Amino acid sequence: MRYLNKIVFINSATIPYSEIQLDGNIHFIGTQGVGKSTILRAILYFYNADSRKLGIPNGPTVKSFADWYLSYANSYIIYEVARETGAYCVVAFKSQNRVCYRFIDTPYYAEYFIKETGEVYNNWDTIREKLDANRINVSSMVNSYDQYRDILYGNFIGKNEFKKYALLEAKQYKNIYRTIQNVFLNTKLDANEIKQTIISSMEDEHITIDLDQYNHHLKGFETELNDIKRFRFPSVQKQAENSIQTLSAIRHLKREQSSLAGFLKYRLEIIESEKPVLHLQKEDKKKLLNAEKQKLNYEKELFEKRKVKINESVSQLNGKLKDAANQKKFYESINISELIKRVSANEEKKLEFESLKNERTLLTNKFSDINNKYEALIKEQENQLNAFVNQKDIQKVEIEKEVVKFISDLNSEYEKLFNALESEHETEIKDKETELDRKKEDVHNLEKQKVTIKHTKFYEKEIEQAIQSINEAKLAYKEESNNIISYKQQVETLQTKWNYEKSEIEKNSERKKEKLQEELDTIRLHKDEIEDRINKSKDSLYGWLNQNKPGWENTIGKIIDEKLLFQDGLSPKLHNDSSSIYGIEINLNEIDLKIKNIDDFRFELNKLNDSIEHYQKDIQYITVVLEKDLDNIQRRNLPKIKGLKEKARQAEYLCEQLTKQIEKFELDKNSFTNKALNEKLDEIEKIQVEIDKAIVIKQEAYKDYETCKTKLRKNKEIKQKEKTRRINELKAENNAKIQELQQQIIERQTLIAEKIVILKTERNNELDNKGADTGLLSEIEKQIITVENELAFIEKKRNTVSDYYKDKRELFDKEKEFKNEIKVLEEKLTHSQNEFSTLNKTFSKKVTDIQESITEIEAKIICFQNDEEKYAKQTGSSALEFFESTKSTIQPISNSKTAVDIIDDIIDNNSKVTNKHQELRESIDKFLSHFSEGNIFNFPSKLIEIEEFINWAEELSDFIEEGKINQFEKRTNERFAYIISSVGKETTMLISKTGEIKKIINKINADFRQKNFVTAINNIELDITDSKNTAVMLLKKIKEFNDDNSLSLGAANLFSGVDQDKNNEKAVELLKQLVREINQAKDSVIQLTDSFELSFRVEENGNDTGWVEKLSNVGSEGTDVLVKAMINIMLLNVFKEGASRKFKDFKLHCMMDEIGKLHPNNVKGILNFANDRNILLINGSPTESTPLNYRHIYKISKDDSKQSKIKRIISNPVLVE
Repeated sequence: MRYLNKIVFINSATIPYSEIQLDGNIHFIGTQGVGKSTILRAILYFYNADSRKLGIPNGPTVKSFADWYLSYANSYIIYEVARETGAYCVVAFKSQNRVCYRFIDTPYYAEYFIKETGEVYNNWDTIREKLDANRINVSSMVNSYDQYRDILYGNFIGKNEFKKYALLEAKQYKNIYRTIQNVFLNTKLDANEIKQTIISSMEDEHITIDLDQYNHHLKGFETELNDIKRFRFPSVQKQAENSIQTLSAIRHLKREQSSLAGFLKYRLEIIESEKPVLHLQKEDKKKLLNAEKQKLNYEKELFEKRKVKINESVSQLNGKLKDAANQKKFYESINISELIKRVSANEEKKLEFESLKNERTLLTNKFSDINNKYEALIKEQENQLNAFVNQKDIQKVEIEKEVVKFISDLNSEYEKLFNALESEHETEIKDKETELDRKKEDVHNLEKQKVTIKHTKFYEKEIEQAIQSINEAKLAYKEESNNIISYKQQVETLQTKWNYEKSEIEKNSERKKEKLQEELDTIRLHKDEIEDRINKSKDSLYGWLNQNKPGWENTIGKIIDEKLLFQDGLSPKLHNDSSSIYGIEINLNEIDLKIKNIDDFRFELNKLNDSIEHYQKDIQYITVVLEKDLDNIQRRNLPKIKGLKEKARQAEYLCEQLTKQIEKFELDKNSFTNKALNEKLDEIEKIQVEIDKAIVIKQEAYKDYETCKTKLRKNKEIKQKEKTRRINELKAENNAKIQELQQQIIERQTLIAEKIVILKTERNNELDNKGADTGLLSEIEKQIITVENELAFIEKKRNTVSDYYKDKRELFDKEKEFKNEIKVLEEKLTHSQNEFSTLNKTFSKKVTDIQESITEIEAKIICFQNDEEKYAKQTGSSALEFFESTKSTIQPISNSKTAVDIIDDIIDNNSKVTNKHQELRESIDKFLSHFSEGNIFNFPSKLIEIEEFINWAEELSDFIEEGKINQFEKRTNERFAYIISSVGKETTMLISKTGEIKKIINKINADFRQKNFVTAINNIELDITDSKNTAVMLLKKIKEFNDDNSLSLGAANLFSGVDQDKNNEKAVELLKQLVREINQAKDSVIQLTDSFELSFRVEENGNDTGWVEKLSNVGSEGTDVLVKAMINIMLLNVFKEGASRKFKDFKLHCMMDEIGKLHPNNVKGILNFANDRNILLINGSPTESTPLNYRHIYKISKDDSKQSKIKRIISNPVLVE
């Protein structure tokens, strides 16, 4: 027999040292405060090892069990446990501020712990040395209360080395020590406390339904349902989508803001580095421009000199050609060809003259004297005439020489005059010519400009830029559109993959759960069968055989069908022929069949419950694994989908912006095209006006030039006329003189001729008188005169012909040469002009290029200045706030934009950001306006700062992208379904426990019937009935609803579906009723005691109380205490018998202070009642009235030092086992 035999206190609590025997019923007597409860709690601690369940009050000044009982290093509580192989000890001590244990395989001997002087050894090491010296086995330190209880109650899993220290052998032992502690702690006598004792002995945790918990979960559940329904509204969804789209736009604009900041920083750095260089380049270009202009002016002056020289040569040649033309006209007027012909016949006429003279000589040869006389006379006359003519010819020559000299001098004079006139007008003509050339050049340039304007494409860069921008935008739009399609396809692919993976995992999980559920259903069916058999065990054949046929298991039990054993309504009865079955006797010893008793069924039921729990855990584990796998799939796919959706939104926003940009660029292109056309027309019109003005100015310049030339010509003509007049006057004067001389000659010739005629006539007459042929002679004379006149004419015109030949040599024959020279000179001039023009163009191009370069540099400088002015103007503005705050860290980004354009873009970006912020505020405010404060989603009721809006929009995006509304729906579905299911399950558990309580009560009832040593109590029966608690009644309704709809309710959607509407309405109505009941309930916790009503039926001395709910209604106070004690003892016995099925040879202690109130006879009866069930009672009271009923009686007192003194005053050897 195993039992707690002794407890030893060493320096424990207020007890320096004491050994208390516990080998029977024990009674402690003493006044209050002497330490009775201290001892009882120490004994209880042996059984429950739970300092929280010893009845020690809580408080800031109250010490813990370890600090109170084991306050010193050498404080010990030693429990000696009797066993069939010899006693062993359990030593409780404090280590690291907690109670620890060692099991010692020896009975208690004080010398192991206490010196001979009576002092306790200071440390465990000394004690251990003494134990080791005596070869006593000491276990390792046990510092776990669960491990201690497993060792004590024989749960040997993994602890075989401790098996010898077991008090009993049970795996399910908790009900034992719980019942012991509950009996000790519950001193009240009402039914609720008895119910609580039974209930507390059954489970680790009290089974309760916390209504406050459901009240918390159900708080605002209608609002939550409405929140989810409202979130699903299309308008609300649209507002959420608008918010997310706006957030994407803001993100895009923020990235654009960073890019623009990088652009601006790059531009400012370019300005800072290039502006000084541009100023230096400008100065260098100006110097180069001046040098090129000087070169051009030098070449121009050189060309002008060459041009003047060539023009002078051409002028001279033109003068010669003009003189040739004039001389030709002169010679033609004098019939130069006839003169040449007559002059060329000079020799012939001389020969003819000599011939005639010879012929005359022959005729007059006979009359030579006459002829000589007259010839001499004629000759004299002729000589006189010749002398006179020669004199006059000399005078004429002198006059002609004078004319020639005069003309020569006049020509020189007028040549100088002409030169003076030309010199006088040269500068003016040259200026006018230069001005005319300039005007011609202006007209030419303007014409060229007009042609250039006609061929110039106005706003070409802008139009090309617009077209390029349109094409780029269209290309980008196409690319982004393709990206959107690609992103959506990727999202769809990922979603399909996700759904497939999710479906496969769910299917696999469902198949596993279905398989486990099938097995679980089979086990539950088997469990229900066993429970049904246990429940029917009393009223069935099985119960009848147990009561009326002892040993039936070895007789009819071996051949009867098990189902038949548990069938009711068979009306069995005993028959005299107990050894046969319907007249047939068989040898039952040959049948190896063991009949299961109720304990076997309960054991099997426990195993089934364990299996059910195992399967439920497996199913739960599958669900957990499913959730984990689904979460892993979500984590694997959702970020990708979320990223792709964000990219799609960004692309959609870009497409939207690109569409607007394309429209803007189209408008810009059309605007620039129209402006280009209009401005071209305006420019052509303007240039045409300028051309017309330039032509007029050119014409005026030409008129001025021609006027200047005409003026020179007229002046020259005037001088020429004056010269001609003077020449003509001189010629007229000289002609008059020559005419006068010629007249004198003619007169003299006439006179001489008359004289000669007279002489000839006289000669002819004389000759005729002499017989000469005067007729022939006259004829010859006439011929001689004719020839002489011709020779005189020839002699006169010889110089003219000579002059002609000279002019012919010098002028007429060289006309072609002159013209060729003029042509050559003109070509040379043209060549020079071309060379100069080419050179001029080259220099002009260089000058133009340099000027354009300077203009370009100046434009860049102006552009830089505009950029700096724009930047300076905008510095400190909100638009540049981001740039100013990040310019020290942001990286410059290469670009070709000006700071003006970039800042305009920044301002535009800032404006867009501001607008988008406002849009975001409005859309989020509209969205949030649909939800009240404290909504299910924890959406804020009000946002103030824009950062709050942005952050919350990101949260909303995550909320939607992660499908959290589905999670909320699922969670809400599961939550309310779970609430109903939990209520159903908790209520089921509550009700199921009433079934277990019913079984316990049945066992208690059976136990009383089997063994009753209390004569005052003839019968005790307990029974349970349905609870009258309204909350419990409602909970049962919810349970029934859950039972009827458990399959559909778990998957029910409270937000959609037609078939579920009625169930949903009923579920919601039940939950509403539950909320009302919770608010009206006095107690917020439904205890297991509330789930049933406990009734008692007691027969006391022949008086039947009937079924009553209060022990106070049973009888006197003593009767109430007696009944309660008996019930507690029977309850402990039921748990004791059920816990250790194989090993029964052990005893337990039960502490009951109340039995001191009983009559001595009833004390003895209750002690026997307990001892018969191997339960030893311990109680305390101020005095002892029945000393012979106890094995030991101890008196407890305190000395002057407040130390408890424990003295055994009676030991009854008769009561030794």
